[in-house]
Amino acid sequence: MCCAGNVLQIVEAVARAEQKKKPSPVVLFDDVYDQLPPHLQRQRDEMKQHVLQYRDHYNLDNFAPVN
Repeated sequence: MCCAGNVLQIVEAVARAEQKKKPSPVVLFDDVYDQLPPHLQRQRDEMKQHVLQYRDHYNLDNFAPVN
């Protein structure tokens, strides 16, 4: 059973985390390979171009910049 103090700490930690910007969608490709294979480099570049071209359709305010 969880005590009230722990629940409050969890709620506060979640609230702080939600205030931070999320990572750029581009980093989705960075965590799997030491060297990104060419086909994934192309997919990353296409996704980046798509998001930048249609930025009005994506709420990017809560994300780090796509660069």
